[in-house]
Amino acid sequence: MVASSKRPKKEGLLMKQRSIKPLLWLVSAAAAVMVVPLITSPTAAAVTAAKPQIQAPTTSPTPSATPTPTATSAPEEEEEETEDPIGTMASRPKFQMPIACGVSVFMDSAGSHSGYVDKALDMYPNTTNPYTGGYNATGYKVRPAIAGTVKYLSGSSTNAMYVVHNSTWRTMYAHMTSRAPNGSKVTRDQTIGKIGSVGTGKPHLHYEQQQLVNGSWVKVQPYFNGKNRTLGSGGRQILISHSCSYDRPTQICPYKIVNDVTKRSWAGQKYDSEGKLSKGRTYNFGLDKYRKPNGFLYRRMITSGGADNRGPWVNAKYLSRNGSCVS
Repeated sequence: MVASSKRPKKEGLLMKQRSIKPLLWLVSAAAAVMVVPLITSPTAAAVTAAKPQIQAPTTSPTPSATPTPTATSAPEEEEEETEDPIGTMASRPKFQMPIACGVSVFMDSAGSHSGYVDKALDMYPNTTNPYTGGYNATGYKVRPAIAGTVKYLSGSSTNAMYVVHNSTWRTMYAHMTSRAPNGSKVTRDQTIGKIGSVGTGKPHLHYEQQQLVNGSWVKVQPYFNGKNRTLGSGGRQILISHSCSYDRPTQICPYKIVNDVTKRSWAGQKYDSEGKLSKGRTYNFGLDKYRKPNGFLYRRMITSGGADNRGPWVNAKYLSRNGSCVS
């Protein structure tokens, strides 16, 4: 009876041991599975720390992000072929044509501008076609695109010179005679030289706009009065110069728009449009300091814009006084 009573106890112990072993194996296997993601996957803290570095944009792009060549990475000839740098328009000054206000200028880009034909302009003022007989631009006055400091290009066979406008922008002028002195400060209404034929055949003005990018001066597509005026090989255009300036009004009055009318960069019909004003709206205009080109009276709108950044011009026949004036 004793022997028979111990046998079930031993068998029961063996049964327990057999049932525990699979459980221990399952626990160890599960632990191994749990360890793997903990080692190979980033922790929640690491993910949180990494997010700002990926998602937070910088407030302004750095010059190194601009895909343009540097002085050490490419020769000058390749720089000349570089496209306009990213973000150019944000910093570009409001350049005007380097010819007096109201003058029509024939422009083309010669095949000799190899590698930068869309970034250089040859200018012939006061003609519809410089290649017809009898035209000669010699002696025509040239002015800077905007104010700046004259800097001669050393050793130039074409009398090339720059007007440096700020730390990142300059314009280039070539073939001129009677140049302004090297180092002199000039404003947009001053003469910096006269059109000639120094280093070329037909008298004309060679003109470029250049921007400093990553320490190198890069030719960029030319803009006048805020508009892209680039030409490709064989391209031609005739533009009216907006290198104009006039005093701001001192007497301001409200005027109602009696019919839809165009805002112009300068007084007259041949100047760039800056949008329209809708009938029925009232805006402030100058009572004094108006202009009357060709007998039509134009008033200056009191807002930003215009060729000289003192406000656009509107034909007064579309305006009706609508209140008291202030000085």
